[in-house]
Amino acid sequence: MEAEQFGEGVALQKLIDAIKAMTEKMQSEDKGFYDSADIKMLLNISDKTLYRYRKSGQLHFFVLGGKYYYPKTFLKKVLRKRR
Repeated sequence: MEAEQFGEGVALQKLIDAIKAMTEKMQSEDKGFYDSADIKMLLNISDKTLYRYRKSGQLHFFVLGGKYYYPKTFLKKVLRKRR
């Protein structure tokens, strides 16, 4: 049982470290991340369309704690191309 708790502790520490790293990246206005709700609002798309974009590789993303995040720098490039 101790080994299981140790494994959970390591996983939790990795999650904490990932959140800290993400927070540090978000300190700058140009850097940071959007979540799915932000992306749907910015691109005026549905959940299904957002899923298709992720699946096809059109959007760069990562998952943290079951939530999808999208780099602001990549989205700014996408938005510029759409204009």
